[in-house]
Amino acid sequence: MKYPSTVTLWALVSMCLIFAVSAALAQAPQPILLTPERLARIQNGLNDPQSHYSQAFAQLRAKVDARDLDAFSRTATNWNYSRSYYAQAAAFVYRVTGEPQYAQWAFEALWDVHNDIDPDGRLPESGGATDNAGLSRATVGLGFGLAYNWAYDAWTEEQRTYVLGRVHAALTMWLTYSHPNITQNLRGSNWVAVCRGGELMMILGIGEQSSRATRVNTLINDLRLHLVNGHDVIGSTQEGIGYAGYGGIFLLPAIYAARDAGNNVLWDFVQNTPRKWHMKAMYSGSFMSVPSEGVLQNRRVFHPSGVGGPNTNDEGWASLILESVPAAERGHFFVVV
Repeated sequence: MKYPSTVTLWALVSMCLIFAVSAALAQAPQPILLTPERLARIQNGLNDPQSHYSQAFAQLRAKVDARDLDAFSRTATNWNYSRSYYAQAAAFVYRVTGEPQYAQWAFEALWDVHNDIDPDGRLPESGGATDNAGLSRATVGLGFGLAYNWAYDAWTEEQRTYVLGRVHAALTMWLTYSHPNITQNLRGSNWVAVCRGGELMMILGIGEQSSRATRVNTLINDLRLHLVNGHDVIGSTQEGIGYAGYGGIFLLPAIYAARDAGNNVLWDFVQNTPRKWHMKAMYSGSFMSVPSEGVLQNRRVFHPSGVGGPNTNDEGWASLILESVPAAERGHFFVVV
């Protein structure tokens, strides 16, 4: 089946942030990212049709309504990334509107991940114990974790059981997965942000942080070490702006989600030892975009650094940073972006 990027989704979540075990026995998970308070702020913002909330949400909803995976970065051989993105977006729209068809579309996208596997074979539990599948595991798996959290109350028990089973299979595989980019002592690679951040959000998304407390602590510790060694005080990384943004779309939501779940270790660290990603965005960003005929067509151009190119390889990075901007610096940053 054909179903139909996370830019407006993260923009909307971020705008709210700045103000402020068997399947049969499954309980509704604690909301992460879209907490009741943030959801209320979004819905209140949507009351004004001219607000940025309304404009961003309308764009996201239109993309979900089209049910076109090409709008979510589908390629000739990689369909499951776009299915994961679509599932997150559809579940988000459901959570905001309460309209159940969006929850069903989210489930259908997740169902197709395993039942109409893409040519690349990218699955939340794919690959071996030491191969290069970590990034794809995290990217596809995140759609299962967040959609479960956001669409839970609209799914049937059978649907919940199916998705929860897929998440459990993925989490089991993570326990034995090893790759030099996430196991080297300094934890400096963006792989740590993507793999550890993605796994952490899957656990939080299904509400199993208590039963998996030992693993959660391991993930939190790895991410904290990554913050220490992978990012300097002005938001730079040895891997460049592209990899800072790519890793960041897992790292920052993981920090915020952990705080939502009552674990403030990462949040307290970035408050007390700021990693000022907003400075990197301000000083390396531009208002130029790559011409439509270019390989990176229409993407915003950044001054390249490290091994990265002239873009951040993601959308919504500036919006996602907002919550991490120190209060004293927010006025200037908001004007720039």
